[in-house]
Amino acid sequence: MLLKDLYKNAANTSLGELQVGKVTNNSQKVDKGDVFVCIQGAAADGHKFAHAAVEAGAAVVVCERDLGLANQLVVED
Repeated sequence: MLLKDLYKNAANTSLGELQVGKVTNNSQKVDKGDVFVCIQGAAADGHKFAHAAVEAGAAVVVCERDLGLANQLVVED
């Protein structure tokens, strides 16, 4: 599926046309082409695992702050 089909605001970015697989917040379960969502929880901050997710093949990282990644989509929450 296209990223813009999952998140309508992605249509306004260069990432909107990316083909993506599943969506996960677990960097250990990322496969090539997946969307990794950084979630800041009580015990851990998913933003700390964003680079590992990219190394595992994540096509897009959804995050709440700029992480300096080429294919990141910064959202408010």
